[in-house]
Amino acid sequence: MKLTKHNRKRSISVFAPVFLAGLALFATTGCGGSSSWNPFDRGEPEWKSSHRVLETRVDGLKGQIEQDKAQSERADFWRIVAIALIAVAFFALVGGTALGSRARRDSHLFGDDDDLTQPLAEES
Repeated sequence: MKLTKHNRKRSISVFAPVFLAGLALFATTGCGGSSSWNPFDRGEPEWKSSHRVLETRVDGLKGQIEQDKAQSERADFWRIVAIALIAVAFFALVGGTALGSRARRDSHLFGDDDDLTQPLAEES
């Protein structure tokens, strides 16, 4: 089949719009990277990314403050427990001394002669 002038013009007239549409699509599409130029998408404004970074930092600081507060509360609890145990030990020491003193006094009043604090008399 020979191409005549009329057939050539017709094939060019069909090929030209397809070629121009393909060229337009190729020119407006990119590789999909964030740095590719797209006239329809301006991308995320800079203040949004800065805002996101600040929110992340604030959330991290809040978490650290909560952890420090919990640790401080645990330290306060153990400090109170230590003070309470020292107070109980002090009262036990004072109470034991008072009880021993009372027992010694009662033994003298009721005539118990088994006083172990007196030195033994030498037998002659």
